[in-house]
Amino acid sequence: MKKLLLTTMTTLTILFFQGQSTPCDSLTITGSHYQLSITANNLNTFVYYWETTGSDGTILEQDSSMGITHSIYNFNMTTGQAYDTLSTCITTPGGFCCAIIVWDGTNWINSSGSNPPAPANCNANFYSWQNFDSINNVFTTDIYCVENSSGGSGPFSYNWVFGDGNTSNIQYPTHVYNQVGDYNLCLTYTDANGCSSNFCDTISIVFKSIQYTLNVIDESQINTLDVKNSDIVNYSKVYPNPVNATSYLEYNSSKDSYINISYMDFTGKIIKNQKVRVSSGLNNVKILTQELTSGIYFLKVNDGKHVESITFVK
Repeated sequence: MKKLLLTTMTTLTILFFQGQSTPCDSLTITGSHYQLSITANNLNTFVYYWETTGSDGTILEQDSSMGITHSIYNFNMTTGQAYDTLSTCITTPGGFCCAIIVWDGTNWINSSGSNPPAPANCNANFYSWQNFDSINNVFTTDIYCVENSSGGSGPFSYNWVFGDGNTSNIQYPTHVYNQVGDYNLCLTYTDANGCSSNFCDTISIVFKSIQYTLNVIDESQINTLDVKNSDIVNYSKVYPNPVNATSYLEYNSSKDSYINISYMDFTGKIIKNQKVRVSSGLNNVKILTQELTSGIYFLKVNDGKHVESITFVK
């Protein structure tokens, strides 16, 4: 009986390789590196038997439930890690086939089939503001744009459309605008599997000058954008940043005194003020961020002699 079964399976495999579509050609693979499920998409019948093995031939799962979905717990008993390459074989009333699936670090890929799994969701996103000098109460000629797209599998590609006829295909470009006005800034974000997402927003340049520079940056760079001025002594910081319900201003004072804290939005409008008593040395002052909506803000800290402007994100 074993010899007859083996002969039958070999004959069917040859028939499939002659050009017939097999259940292994189109598989949807979901789950994690260690625990996954495989579904045969183009199967109009049941499965007699389904078996998945690791790259060393170890059998991980055998299934005769006659369904079209197969679940595997992926674990190499020798190494204590998950296998990166698996072989899954399907026996149906119409034949027998096998597929090789590979973990690419993020998703499982059907490397031998015609249809790899659908790409993960990807989302293009950014937010921007024109820099405001809170000491001199004027807008500067710098516009900052934080690129924070997410999802998908790398490497990624980026296509920026600046709204004035110019484009860029790098992740963090700089671009010069020559006129005030509203510009429709758009980003198309594409991953290695072909997932593509587009996001647009209007940026408004409101202060007249010869040129304005758009600086696309990573979110981690926001803390480096504090307003610098010869009259400013910067020795404070906000943490954590972006802020949450329990964020603090770390303030180093030379004496026991009071400081005035002004909360301003990115246009320079003062939202509220806070007067706090501080002691000589390092102080941790809880800042009042609960009522703020998401966006870019400035803390203007004034001790009567020195002024600091600190950027934070909600």
